[in-house]
Amino acid sequence: MRAGTGSRRRCRAAARRGLLRDSRRHQGRSGCPYGSRVVHRPGRRTFHILLGEQALYTHLGGPEVMRHQLRRLQDATYLPGLSLGIIPACARLLFHPGGGFSIFDDSRVEVEGYRGAETIADQGRAGVFRKAFGLLQPSGVYAQAARDLITSALAVS
Repeated sequence: MRAGTGSRRRCRAAARRGLLRDSRRHQGRSGCPYGSRVVHRPGRRTFHILLGEQALYTHLGGPEVMRHQLRRLQDATYLPGLSLGIIPACARLLFHPGGGFSIFDDSRVEVEGYRGAETIADQGRAGVFRKAFGLLQPSGVYAQAARDLITSALAVS
């Protein structure tokens, strides 16, 4: 999350890449992963993350890496600055999730794609993504229901 950003909403349909970075190259001076450092500061910033259930089964880096990422994701569901929603594969969707995007402070959107990221600052265009997130959010499950989906993915990874 960029410095000065107070809230972030993120939607990813099929991959977890970069959600709560934990590799050594992303560690800050304190040794704590960047994503964890930011989320562990209660009252400072808020993350609202939506993942499609498929993201829990998308293997990037092999089984050991997958299990580690799923355990980290499960632990993250207890963080006070994070609302993690998982959209079950059988959920009724009011809107197609499309590609991944992040909304910063309701004013700037970063859309991820194969050609790179596009930054959108135009409020009319950003409004489309705010609306999309709002329509997708109720399809997600949270807290224990999200942990149960992660546990199911761990059982087969």
